[in-house]
Amino acid sequence: EEVKVGSCFYLDVKAVLKINLNEEKPTLINSIDYEQVYSVIKLVFDKREALIETVALNIYNALKVKFPQVKHWAISIKKQNPLGVSNFNPKFLIEE
Repeated sequence: EEVKVGSCFYLDVKAVLKINLNEEKPTLINSIDYEQVYSVIKLVFDKREALIETVALNIYNALKVKFPQVKHWAISIKKQNPLGVSNFNPKFLIEE
């Protein structure tokens, strides 16, 4: 049923850079381009998977490969009211 009617998802992404901000300033080289982050996420998210856990893991793996300057990622996907059940919003978090 969910496949037919669709679902609403909320995605949170946290990235911690490898740089020490007390010693160096962020630049385009040691930081990340958020448009590229969005593009990677959209590309992965657009591939249908049966489980949000799989989607979160795929996003995590793709971001980790694309942005080696990030030492820590946290990816969270929350599904709003699956199957029409109100006040039930399962959330899956993958964190390094």
